[in-house]
This record gives sequence, structure tokens and C-alpha cells, in this order.
Amino acid sequence: MNSQFISSAKRVILSEKEYELSIIEKLVTQNPAGCVIEIGVNVVYLARELLSSNDIRQYALQKLCAAFSKAGIAFTQYIDSEYTFLLVSDSGVRSIKRICCDIEEGYRLLDIDVYDAHGCVSRLDIGLSERKCFLCDEAASWCIFNEMHSAEELLEYTLTYMKNDSGT
Repeated sequence: MNSQFISSAKRVILSEKEYELSIIEKLVTQNPAGCVIEIGVNVVYLARELLSSNDIRQYALQKLCAAFSKAGIAFTQYIDSEYTFLLVSDSGVRSIKRICCDIEEGYRLLDIDVYDAHGCVSRLDIGLSERKCFLCDEAASWCIFNEMHSAEELLEYTLTYMKNDSGT
């Protein structure tokens, strides 16, 4: 794969993340007793080129609406960006994080972060282990940091998972 393409993709993703974090910071400041839930879809950058953002968004919305409704999570604000959703809730941050971790385990492509006035609440903060990689049994963060899997492997997993999970 072209290293220039990979470098460019990383810059785009980091720029998107910086923008989202600035919005999250504002929302947390406005609602210090509550939390902000950031929902993204774990897709390799190549998948953004092959799938329409609408396919990815529909996948995330379908899974989230069902899971959050079942869990009784209510939201006071909803912000929709191209690849993520931000939700504001007055519910307890630790209970929401646990529910979000359960949702992530059921729908492997979803990536859900929960923020409160102190920052991002991790799985370790609520007594859970780190999230596992899609392709191996290592911690996902370790695989990402060490670039253990190729973009092609991740893309194949993503496309297969979305196809199988949607029932087609």
C-alpha cells in the first residue's frame, strides 16, 4: 500500500478526531454532571472509500437505537457528524460506560467512548479489561500502535462483518 496514502489518511483521521474532541469538550462543559457519548464505527480508512458513509451510519444507527433503547438511556442532545454521533446524557457515566462496553462486544465494529468532566472513561476505570483486536487475541490498542495488521486484512474483516451482521 502506498505510504503517502496511509500518511494522508492518518492526517485526515487525526484532524476529524481533534474537531470532535473540541465539540466534546464544549458539551461536557455545558453539562458537567452528565456525560457525552461518542459513537463511531471501527472501519479501516479504505472502507470509507468502498462503502458510502450512509452505509456505515445506517449500520451504527440501527445497532445503537436498539441497544440504547433496551438499556433505557435517554439523551438531552444529539449531534451527527459524517462518521460519528455525539449524544449527551444526564445518566450516570459509569453505568453508561458499562452498557456501551456491552454494546461494543455485541457489535464489534462500533467504537463508543464516554466522556465526563474528567475526560474519557476507560474500560479499566470500570474494572473491565482492554478491548480485544478483531483479528487476534491481543489488546486492540497494542495492535493499532504496533500496526500489527495490514489495512487489507482489516478491510476484509470489516466488509465480511458488516455483510454477515446485517443478515445478507
